[in-house]
Amino acid sequence: MPTKANWISRDYTHSMEQSMVFHRFVIMLAVMCGNSDISLNLASRYTGLQILHGVWRANVNAELFRFTLLGLSSLCLTELVARAVMQALYPSSAQRTRSSGVSISAT
Repeated sequence: MPTKANWISRDYTHSMEQSMVFHRFVIMLAVMCGNSDISLNLASRYTGLQILHGVWRANVNAELFRFTLLGLSSLCLTELVARAVMQALYPSSAQRTRSSGVSISAT
């Protein structure tokens, strides 16, 4: 197998690991109603950076810029994971009332 094809295949396999984490936590946020504007922006930035990273990796593969793109997308993913964990551990009171079917009104 040619060297270039080998590193593209290896890098593609490694990049799929992060994408699987991304999809799981985005679905988790959507199910728990944690899809705020910040979460949506982080998910959009992660997706855009991963697309840029993939295109750069397949065509140029300059390590420093590629590492920067991967690092920035990893920061977005880390923040999404942290937001999903916080939403799971400490759901908002509005979420609790919606899920239980009981509404609390101030009189």
